[in-house]
Amino acid sequence: MNSLERISSPAISVLMSVHDEGKWVSQAIESILSQTYSDLEFIITDDGSVDNTYDILRRYHDLDDRIRIVRHTKCFGLAASLNEQIKLARGDFIARMDGDDIAREDRFAKQVNFMNKNPGVGLLGSFCKEIDLEGREICLWRRPVNDPSLQRALLRFNPFIHSSVMLRREVFSIVGQYNPTCAYAQDYELWLRVAGHYSLANLPEPLMCLRVDWNKLARKNREARQWELRILARHIRAGAYPVWYYSCLFRPYLLSLLPTGWIMKLKSLQRRQRSVLRSTSELSKIS
Repeated sequence: MNSLERISSPAISVLMSVHDEGKWVSQAIESILSQTYSDLEFIITDDGSVDNTYDILRRYHDLDDRIRIVRHTKCFGLAASLNEQIKLARGDFIARMDGDDIAREDRFAKQVNFMNKNPGVGLLGSFCKEIDLEGREICLWRRPVNDPSLQRALLRFNPFIHSSVMLRREVFSIVGQYNPTCAYAQDYELWLRVAGHYSLANLPEPLMCLRVDWNKLARKNREARQWELRILARHIRAGAYPVWYYSCLFRPYLLSLLPTGWIMKLKSLQRRQRSVLRSTSELSKIS
């Protein structure tokens, strides 16, 4: 591991781990560097890339002293990279970012303001806009917004968009870091632990553009759902929820059995519904 870093005392530590993201990473970096809330450090891990990703990171590092780079000579995976970054982080808040997504310029201003006004909230996400590989907007992703609805939702699905979240740094001292033994859904497993100690929230605004490659996701879908089911069962078994909550496993269990093609068709239907709802809402505003 090689590290390029500069000393600072920021309010926010932004964590991004990338692997072969040379095509998109410039847009992701620029969306963070252009935030209206600029008191941040940007810790970026090149997790064993074999394309031009590291050259791009070096170029931005030389232009902006808020950027700190960690380089892995081989791929260690997202959870291990994020845990390493958490140890390096100096900010009071920890914010996530992915190398193919784009943050709205007021994302951190909105999130820090909310966190300062709501000291009991340990985990904060937001809505997002889905964009395709060419950057065209597809639809709006909504999520539950307040703590009661998010606590309930956690028993059915992951109600947070990982690259949109901000956490208090103290959270990791209380609940621990990402679990690297989880092949998938490491974020979901962490949220379940956070939910036992802090309130949860999502801002009802699309503060992120999420670039989705559905062909890539289709290959991982079944195994990811099985991991989510396993993680939730583990938390119920550990006493985090009453035993009768095992009934909540029925729906995710059925979904884990569906063929990947069926799941992708359901996802496609949901996206069309989101697009229709968004178009209807916009038309009602015009009229």
